Amino acid sequence: MIDLKKNFHKIELPRFVEVKIQEVALSHLDLEDMGKLRDKYDAQAYFNKLRIDISSEFAFEKYLGLGDFDWERRKQKNYNRLEYKFFNKKIRLLTFSKEKKINLKESEICHHVLIYHKPDRNYFIGGIIFEENIKRLINESSNDSILGVQFEPDYEQMKKFENLEELEEVLKFID
Repeated sequence: MIDLKKNFHKIELPRFVEVKIQEVALSHLDLEDMGKLRDKYDAQAYFNKLRIDISSEFAFEKYLGLGDFDWERRKQKNYNRLEYKFFNKKIRLLTFSKEKKINLKESEICHHVLIYHKPDRNYFIGGIIFEENIKRLINESSNDSILGVQFEPDYEQMKKFENLEELEEVLKFID
């Protein structure tokens, strides 16, 4: 069981984020309204994934105080989930929930900030789990599949940070 209060920082997303994500999804899928999106199973699945990806990016950027969120970049049809670069170090966001476990492909292994999301508008920002810890956890895991490797992180090994300055301090220890 995850102790969210001990290991994560709660970010509640404003209601307008859902509306903006709907606009992005409609733009990507060339649809006019959400009713048409919900009529198509694959479009609904795409929207659900997009909502989690963009919401976790919004929560992460809000947590760090990175300024205005770039909705226009996310509206581009070739949009892919962001890979952040801080102080010349690559970081990805790894979003999971009670229903969606952590699953990584070998090509995705790098340093990750863990983000737990609940079905409501709450996202919980954890610390960084370093690439070498992920590799160790994957090697210890027996949940290997074509989709990647599912593993349970060691939340005590996450390096926590409260702001951009603390993130910089944490990243100094990465090769």
